[in-house]
Amino acid sequence: MKMLNLTPGLREQFDLPTVDVPFTFFRKQGGKEERPGVIDTIVFIPDQRVFTMTWRASIPLKKNMFEIPQVLAGRMTRGWWRARELGKTYYPSLDAAIRDKRASEREEAEA
Repeated sequence: MKMLNLTPGLREQFDLPTVDVPFTFFRKQGGKEERPGVIDTIVFIPDQRVFTMTWRASIPLKKNMFEIPQVLAGRMTRGWWRARELGKTYYPSLDAAIRDKRASEREEAEA
C-alpha cells in the first residue's frame, strides 16, 4: 500500500496484513454454519497513521434474520467452545470470573 499526498508532507508505504477472519453463524434451531470472511472496507486515517479493516460474511436465510441469534467473528479457544456446549459462561481467566461475580454481587446489593 502506497499513500501519497493525503496530508502535507506525509508519504507512507506498508503491506496490508493478511488476516483470516472466519464467521460462525449459530442457527436458532441448533447447528452452526461457518463461512470465510471477505475484506469489505479499509478506512485510512493518514494523519493519525491508523487504518481499520472490516470483513463481512453472509448465509442464505429461509425466513428472516431472527433465524440467526448469534454470529461469531474470528476464532475462539477450545474452552470457549466447551463452555458454550455445556451452556456455561466462559471466563478467559480466574480474574475475569472474580470480577464478574463481584459485579453481580454489587448489582444484587443495589437492587
